[in-house]
Parts: sequence; C-alpha cells; structure tokens
Amino acid sequence: RFGLIWTSRDGLGNESVRSVYSRGKRLWASTIFGASVLESTGRRWKNYDMASGLPSRHTFCMAEHGGRLWVSCINGGLAWLDEPSGKWRVMPQEKGLGNKYIYSMDAGPDGLWLGTAGGVNLYMSGNSWDEKVCSDGFTEYCVYAIRKSGDSIWFGTAYGLFSRNVKQDGKAVTRKIKGLPSEDITSIVADQGRILVGTKAGVVQISQ
Repeated sequence: RFGLIWTSRDGLGNESVRSVYSRGKRLWASTIFGASVLESTGRRWKNYDMASGLPSRHTFCMAEHGGRLWVSCINGGLAWLDEPSGKWRVMPQEKGLGNKYIYSMDAGPDGLWLGTAGGVNLYMSGNSWDEKVCSDGFTEYCVYAIRKSGDSIWFGTAYGLFSRNVKQDGKAVTRKIKGLPSEDITSIVADQGRILVGTKAGVVQISQ
C-alpha cells in the first residue's frame, strides 16, 4: 500500500522524475521542470527552476561533494546550490566539460565523475576541470552510469560496460567487460569489494 503520492499539485516540478536523492533529512527530486525539495512538513515541495539560476529546467541527477549539492541539467551542464542565497551557480565549461548532457554522477575524493553524452568527464576537488580526462572522455558512447571504485572508474553505455585504471596516467587502457547478459547498462553500484551492474537483461556481480 502506498503512503503518499506527490505530484505537481503538491509543488513537485513535474511528475516526470529522473531521479531522487536523499541529503541529510531532505529529499530531492530531479524532474524535467526543475529540482524539487520536500519541505519539512513532508507534504509540499519547493521547486527550483531557471529563475533560480539553473542553466536548464530539465534536471537529471544529483550528488553531494565538497559540502555542496550538485545537479546535472540536460543541455545545461553542471550547477551547485548556493544555500544562503537559494540560487544555483553554473560551472563554466571552458577548458573542461565536453558535453552539456550529463546523465550520471559519482562523487569521490578526487572530484565529481560525470557520465555525459560525449563520454567521461571529471570536475576535480580543487574546483577545476581535469582537462586531460575531459578531452579524452575514455569513450565515444553516451555514458548512462558511472562509479569510482578504488583506482578504477567504471562506466556503462548502451554498448557495454567499461573500466579504466585512472592512476596509470599515459599507460591506462579502457577495458570492455565481456560476457554480460546485455550490453545495455543502466546502473552501477560499488559494494564491499564487488561491482553490481544493472543491465536490460538482469543484474550482474563482478568481483574486483
């Protein structure tokens, strides 16, 4: 039995929700008409759209990094919430972001790893783009899922699952994982020394 069902009548940006994200005691939803946060009453939502600084109202996924809440915007790039002002700040793309369509994010000690329509990008903890990673992208495919585990970055596309050791610098090789029930990858989770992969034909466990 459902407890509550929230819609745009409750302040939600739109019923088409791309992802939900829990941050502390607050629940966020990325919708096609903005980023929405559930108010403390648990009944109403507050929605942030382009009037709040978002570069595009079509938000897709969220992550926390460096004490900030980040959101990806389709055809808009990357933005973070300046909580005192309630405004979103857009990250400049010069010398960095290779594609403004961001479908996945994973926060780690080295920064925000992004899965875009043009490959893998990295926004580093020092508040700058990793130009080397952004220009390479590791793949020409659209990256729908991404996860950093140890020294490796795992990323999934509609044409397979790949991994790359990002500590090997110029000697790094992107490796395609073979034998999956489907090459159409939807999600990746790192859990207790294993990689769990969601595909269009089931879930796969990979030991690291």
